[in-house]
Amino acid sequence: MAPHRLIAARAEALFASDLPRQCQPSQAAVAAAIKTAVRAHGGVRGCAGEVGAAYGDDPETAAARMRWARQVIEAIYSPAGASATATVTGAGQPGARTGKTDRPETGRRP
Repeated sequence: MAPHRLIAARAEALFASDLPRQCQPSQAAVAAAIKTAVRAHGGVRGCAGEVGAAYGDDPETAAARMRWARQVIEAIYSPAGASATATVTGAGQPGARTGKTDRPETGRRP
């Protein structure tokens, strides 16, 4: 897979994950969230479907979440952003979950 497509696939999976946009996740937390989202949605295509559904249901919220996901993924995984990983993960692990998320509900979750 081409590097830019891998970045896009990771961003879609992070978008479809349960991580809140307000957190500054570590690389390990991002990797775990991507793995969980890919499994939960039946693969990378399922994550892309979740992104599409979110844009159809609530485009403003979806756009903000995708910007966050792209920034996190590019900071961690892109060659240029690899040195900036410390900046993104500097705040440490995501805070305690409150049950609320900025992820638009698409009605597809079990």
